[in-house]
Amino acid sequence: MKRILFIIAALCGTAALAAPPQAPASVVEGRAPVATETAVCTTFAESSADGFPESKYIRPVTEWHRESDGSCAGDFIVPFAWVNRQVVLHVESATGGYAVEINGRRVGHTLSGVLPSDFVVTKSAAEGRNTVRIVPLADSDGVLSPAASDFAVGRIYVQSPATVRVRDVVTRTSMGADGAATAEVGIVMKSEALNPKTTRVYYELLLQDTIRMHYGYKELTLDMRREDTVRFAVRLPDSCLWALRNPRMLRLDVRTQVAGRNQEVETFRIGFREVEVSPNGLVSINGRPTALIVARVLPQATAAEVAELRSKGYNTLHPSTDAVDRRLYDICDSLGMYIIAQTPIDTSVWGDSRRRGGNPSNDAGWTPSYVDLAEGVYHAVKLHPSVVAFSIAENSANGICLYETYLRLKSFGDTRPVIYDSAAGEWNSDRLRRFFSPAEAGIAD
Repeated sequence: MKRILFIIAALCGTAALAAPPQAPASVVEGRAPVATETAVCTTFAESSADGFPESKYIRPVTEWHRESDGSCAGDFIVPFAWVNRQVVLHVESATGGYAVEINGRRVGHTLSGVLPSDFVVTKSAAEGRNTVRIVPLADSDGVLSPAASDFAVGRIYVQSPATVRVRDVVTRTSMGADGAATAEVGIVMKSEALNPKTTRVYYELLLQDTIRMHYGYKELTLDMRREDTVRFAVRLPDSCLWALRNPRMLRLDVRTQVAGRNQEVETFRIGFREVEVSPNGLVSINGRPTALIVARVLPQATAAEVAELRSKGYNTLHPSTDAVDRRLYDICDSLGMYIIAQTPIDTSVWGDSRRRGGNPSNDAGWTPSYVDLAEGVYHAVKLHPSVVAFSIAENSANGICLYETYLRLKSFGDTRPVIYDSAAGEWNSDRLRRFFSPAEAGIAD
């Protein structure tokens, strides 16, 4: 199935180079900043349940129908309980760039349709029944989107977070000389209120869902539409860290409270482990040198396929440049397999020339598109302990777009390497030594 320009480039290359597309005037509008996916629940049982969470603050959009222009349209209900709260539309993915309309009013768009996106639709939605249309963007917008008849969307739901809400979660792990680790957690809180609000944030870190490793609370007072981060650190023994032979996942429960009243709860599955890379590209996980033995796979690889590769001696997966499927990351987290997160950028169809009219990777107008895709992939998978590196593109020549993309990911301060295998020795790719078969790594059958 076709994707936006980067993915189509990978699928439909020909001997004759296509004319490079014109850079879009606007990559994204009306979309909330990319972050770890959150789901607004009222109990920890709801939040930690497998599959789609059921909550009075979450409503799936169902019964989609195709309209004559190729748009996907559906309905959702805003109940009275959501009054004075935010209304957010979550689109898990689409097969190309799209715009969002609520009750006939356009509220935003994104060209990075393959990534999860949130749109704050509070001003456009009303109590009761509302209509939503996901409109594919056409080539006239500078995007090689799929034909309208082929356009499809993934899971979509609306949710109603509190005025002061959990916007993101970040982690960092540092090994100590004694073999234990210091695990740091940051809970990013965001206020949508027009006046100062004080929120109490409770947090609890659990092993095997029952053993309390750490707990506490902190109070934050946020001014108008400000954000701040609640931080805590905990010492963890080696047995509680995530590793290939012991893929230990911990549970982080977060509960917010305003004026003594509970607002919402969230549960996150987190694996703590330290990733370090030496100057010569050798990887160490939790202080132990590790040889990355890499197998290329499709993002839709199943648990059985991953287990088979693991039995053959592979310990690292590198998905192709296709839509991000986070189920693969969940599989790697649970089975104990490393993964290199791949940004879906492949512009090989436009050749290697950096001159004007050549590969769009050296056209500054495309920089926002490249950066948005790579940043979106980073935030979508950053909490997965199985991720040991980020690949920003494949077979896309080189130039300003990929230079800026590399710098953006490095600005996050993550210790995991950022690579681009077609950089041809240029500075916008960290060194990362890999083996592409067990035999190459010196492991006998």
